[in-house]
Parts: sequence; C-alpha cells; structure tokens
Amino acid sequence: GDLSVQGSSAAVKTIVAPWHDAWWLSNRSSLAAELHASPGRQFALRALVTPVGSATSNAVSDDDYLVINDGRLTANLTADSTTGAFIVNSSTVEIPGLKANVTGSVSAPNGVLVTNLDADTQYDLPTLSQTLLGSTAEDVQLHGQGREVIVLRGSPMLWTTTEVARQQGSSYDVANSPITPFSLAGRIPFTGGRLYGLPLGPGEVKAQLKEGILRAEPIHCSIGSGELDVMPQWDLNRSVVQLASGSRVRNLQVTPELCGEWLGYVAPMMTDAATVEGLLSARVTRFDYFVDHPTQSTVQGVLNIHNASASPGSSLGPLLLSLRKMGN
Repeated sequence: GDLSVQGSSAAVKTIVAPWHDAWWLSNRSSLAAELHASPGRQFALRALVTPVGSATSNAVSDDDYLVINDGRLTANLTADSTTGAFIVNSSTVEIPGLKANVTGSVSAPNGVLVTNLDADTQYDLPTLSQTLLGSTAEDVQLHGQGREVIVLRGSPMLWTTTEVARQQGSSYDVANSPITPFSLAGRIPFTGGRLYGLPLGPGEVKAQLKEGILRAEPIHCSIGSGELDVMPQWDLNRSVVQLASGSRVRNLQVTPELCGEWLGYVAPMMTDAATVEGLLSARVTRFDYFVDHPTQSTVQGVLNIHNASASPGSSLGPLLLSLRKMGN
C-alpha cells in the first residue's frame, strides 16, 4: 500500500519518538515523505526536508550542529528471498554540500533497522561545513571538493554496545547478535582552510565512527607559518571534542591577530600588542572542549615562545608613559 506523512519536523519527531530519536532533524524544518510498498517484495521511499521560518539558509542555528534542516532522500529497496534482507539500489541522499549514491542492503532483525551500505559520496566542504557545524563553521573552515566512498554498518538508531544490550534485553549475545552499533568509516582530503583565523594547508581527515565516538587518524598540515600535528576525536555521547596528548603546533609565527585570538589567554597584556615578532610552539597534554558547555572545557599543555618581542598596545601604552613620568 501507500503511506504519506507531511508536517512540521518537530511533530514528526514526537510521533516516531517511541521507535527512534530523530535528534538529527531540525525543529525549524518541515518534512514530507511518501512510502510505496509491495509487502515481501519491494518498496520505495521519498522524503524531503525543507527549512521553515527563520531557517532560510543552509546553516543551522547557533545552538545546533550535526542537525539537518534541508535535505532529500530517495530509496528503492527490493526483497532478497534468500536472506530476508532488502537490497538497496538507485538510492540517493542529498544535503547542501553532499550527495551520496547508496548501495548495499538493510535488514530488520527483531524489528531493529541494520545497515550494510556503501555511500559513493560527492562533497563540497565549505557548503557542507555550513550545513553541519552551524556557528562553529565560522571558526573551523575546510576547503575542497571531491568524491569518496563512506562505509556504513550497524543500526543507526543504536550507537553503542550498551544501547544495543539495553534494547535487546537479557537475550542479547554480543558475539552472535545480528544487531551491532552504528559505525562508519571514510576519508576526506582537503585543500586548505582556516582554524580560528589561522590559514591551514592541504591535508586529509581519515576517520571512523564507533561506539558513538568519531576518531581521526593523525592529521598533519601546515598552519600559518608553522606545522600542525593533531589526533582529534569527537565523543558524540558527551558532546566533547578531544585532542590526544602530544598533539602539537610547531614554529608558528607570532602575529597581532594570534595574540588577540589565542595568546591573550596566557599573557593578557599581549592581547592588543601593537607589533609582535617571533615564533611559538605548543604541545597539548589535555584538551577537552565541551561543545554544548564551553565554560566547562579544560585545556592543558606546554607553550614555548622562541625569541619573541612585542611593543605595547593602546591599553598598556598610557600606563608605561605614566610610569616613566613617575620615574623622572
């Protein structure tokens, strides 16, 4: 038969809440979906998400990240009589900055959706960053376009083994269960970008999502006049971005902009320095940035400033002048 749904995304999220937490769908959007099914044989799904109200641009609100308010899904599935799974063909997912052609299979053991999919993905990083990162995209920008294959496995409704065990109850056997936590893996090369005002050179992010944690392999690229070596991870369960101990930046040229954006936390008097010169290096021993509660973040490390000099800015200049007069 046929089934259609149309309404605000907030209302649809409430309706499906007993089966799925659609946190990824923006409340400032509307959803229209149609399902055409032949039981036991095949079905086709079409879904369209469009922004409403003030959400007229691709970017989500300042408080949102990894949330979609504009997208399109086309899925065509055919039943496999041998395995009981559905074969996915001629299926696409589109959001601003990304288009993926999806192949593989999906199944529903014990009523839980499980994916075994490969997504042939074309991406445009500047647009995709605006779509997914919200206001954070102003500070973290990556440039580049390309095409890569992203691998998706497990249940998109269950991100950790703990969640799978809770859903399956006492019958859950982690070694033999057909239901596994959601995971994905892929690589995204970039041609450059900016990190909190500092230009980035080309590099590559090779990452894997597992147990609700998005981990990247070590990333190396230039930053400003120096070099950046980091190994980041994003714990989506706790909304915290972390850097592995030993992540570092080397031989970065000190500039007035760098003093205003970064060094002011360490040496406040350098915040509005008129002129500065020299090099600095930094090594992280602990970096926990809570995306939803930045004031709870912790950053620890070692900062080395090499042969640097600075002249006073507007706030310190009058004080030094007064001190000279007092000395005379």
